[in-house]
Amino acid sequence: MGARLQCIQSAAFFLSLAASLINVQPSRGGTVWDTWGGAGAPKAADPVKPAGTVPADILARYQVGWEAYRRGDVATALREWRPLAEQGHAPSQNGLGMLYQIGRGVPQDIAEAAKWYRKAAEQGDAAGQTNLGNAYNDGPGVTQDYAEAAKWYRKAADQGSPFAQAQLGYLYVRGLGVLQDYPAAATWLTKGAQAGHVGAQNNLGMLYRNGQGVPQNYAEAAKWFRKAADQGSLMAQTNLGDLYLEGKGVPRDPAEARRWYTLAAEKGDQTAQGKLRALGNR
Repeated sequence: MGARLQCIQSAAFFLSLAASLINVQPSRGGTVWDTWGGAGAPKAADPVKPAGTVPADILARYQVGWEAYRRGDVATALREWRPLAEQGHAPSQNGLGMLYQIGRGVPQDIAEAAKWYRKAAEQGDAAGQTNLGNAYNDGPGVTQDYAEAAKWYRKAADQGSPFAQAQLGYLYVRGLGVLQDYPAAATWLTKGAQAGHVGAQNNLGMLYRNGQGVPQNYAEAAKWFRKAADQGSLMAQTNLGDLYLEGKGVPRDPAEARRWYTLAAEKGDQTAQGKLRALGNR
């Protein structure tokens, strides 16, 4: 059965959580690796509440923008963040970049988004570093450069960003911008998965399924597929269904396999739909 790994791709124009966006590529053993990880729609790394010593007036204005952004009032977020960004406040620079990326409150301008992400990233802002990594990973606003993507993801991953950890882990799986290194992939995907990143959970499950960078362990694969599946990952739901159909890491249970395939198929997953057709009346 062809299990799928979620390729942590980063094109990000929505404000909801990261999602399963199918763009499969071949992998070893006939498996294919899904090209996104998450539940919802792909997105930029959100601005975060700034930590450390921030002048009270700046923190208060940023907070107003943050709360406005969270409730969808981008006009207020823009009004608060732009002056702060122009004064050099890194979280506001990242927030402004995101508004340019999604084209809300301002005309969509990916190059302008990348400019503001860079300003934030160079000040050490983890979300800005992640989003600049996204830009280099996908090529919007800058020339695509996987090595640069890996560089910025690593900076954010070292600060504990689960999204960046998942991204960096996937680059190590594929050997994009870094030497292919399954143990390194497993290290970063484990960090992201343990922090709850759905794509990292599915992809860590794939490593355990394939024995890449970790000892092959179907029970461990099933554990991580289930965590991602419970968060709504269509890829993980299909991958977990495969294990139930094959009886690997879980008791063989075609009915349970059908249940997981059906969950993914009802959301439009074509691979799961094909598996249901193959099951027929079995």
